Amino acid sequence: MLVPLAKKAGEIIGYEANKNTFDFVQMNLHLHTLNNVRAFNNAVGNETKKVRFIKIQ
Repeated sequence: MLVPLAKKAGEIIGYEANKNTFDFVQMNLHLHTLNNVRAFNNAVGNETKKVRFIKIQ
């Protein structure tokens, strides 16, 4: 969903909390040469806390 939006928008700021998924997002942005997207490896919410992700193989 990010790639089609980025091609139409002026600038996109995105957040992805899961490090593994964030790495795929970064790779996808690079592959599509999307320079108008800033991605952050953080979560967005109303409280500060750490969360644990379960890795399913």
